Amino acid sequence: MKFNFIIPGVPVKPSGGFRVAFELANRLCLLRNEVLLTFVLNRPSFSFSVKWLKKKLKYRKKKQAINAKEHVKWFNFDNDVKFDYIDDLEVNEVQGADYIVATNWRSAEVLLKRKKCPLIHLVQHYEFWSDKIDRINSVCSSKELIHICVSRWIKEKVDKLGVESFNIPIGIESKLFQLKSPIEKRSCNSVCFMFHTAKWKGSHVVIEVLKDLGRQKKDLIVNAFGVYDFANEGVSNYLKNPPQSAIADMYNQSAIFISSSYSEGLGLPPMEAMACGCAVITTNSGGVMDFCVPNENCLMIQPESPKEMADALLKLVNDNDLRVRLAHKGHEHITRNFTWDKTIHSFLEILKSK
Repeated sequence: MKFNFIIPGVPVKPSGGFRVAFELANRLCLLRNEVLLTFVLNRPSFSFSVKWLKKKLKYRKKKQAINAKEHVKWFNFDNDVKFDYIDDLEVNEVQGADYIVATNWRSAEVLLKRKKCPLIHLVQHYEFWSDKIDRINSVCSSKELIHICVSRWIKEKVDKLGVESFNIPIGIESKLFQLKSPIEKRSCNSVCFMFHTAKWKGSHVVIEVLKDLGRQKKDLIVNAFGVYDFANEGVSNYLKNPPQSAIADMYNQSAIFISSSYSEGLGLPPMEAMACGCAVITTNSGGVMDFCVPNENCLMIQPESPKEMADALLKLVNDNDLRVRLAHKGHEHITRNFTWDKTIHSFLEILKSK
């Protein structure tokens, strides 16, 4: 089969949603499918990269001559994945395929208007807080789309709109995110989190809590990573825009991982942290319920609650047996149930049923 994934912008920095789409593309290639990634260049948030690409396009007769690997350096594409670039999804034609995959609702909206079918809508979040919610609901309720959701939480939202949808369990890269450092030997005082500037990611809550705890525990070790500049006295080690292997190492160097988002379609970082042996504290952010069982393999708190986060963190720091138990349960659950083999099998089975 031939698949054409529509990618909004050129993601020069890592992103969970792009990573899921790219990994699906890779896995489909490995099963001898033909896969094309079509990058849509009029995405404002990637303007500095887009301007450069547009300038380059101007002097090349063949768009395919541009190599996406030059710009998306954080992901290793399969050698058989092909690339194309268009300026505007509403104007430019996209190459035909057995299935066109819209990787966000905006792309699905445009492709619906242009009658580009059969069309898969890969639903990676449900942005209920958005001022575009009416348009989002219109797309998610379309019976002309095959809605494939990355979590049961999203599927429930789409189902309530009166349309059939499907859920695939998203895997992690098990060769990369694996247990290397014994859980029992890690220091209870080592904490890790992902820094993000968006308020809904909740990093400011983590920083506030860790500052307060750092005053009580002078030996607290705080590790963090992200794609943005970050300078904070309370952080022992910050990695800006690190390779995935460095993130895996950081997980293995930490005893506890904090996931602080107000809402997530799934939540790859806490999944990866579990796979690497961290005891996870997570907000009840929606998609995490696919893999998080409160008090069984994690501690769960309400979003934007510094007191609950501080209490949960102190509980793990002061109770090593609890930390070790949660970490082992999380590791076992993720490695057993969330593999890319299962993801791609579910994806293809859905298409066979249509």
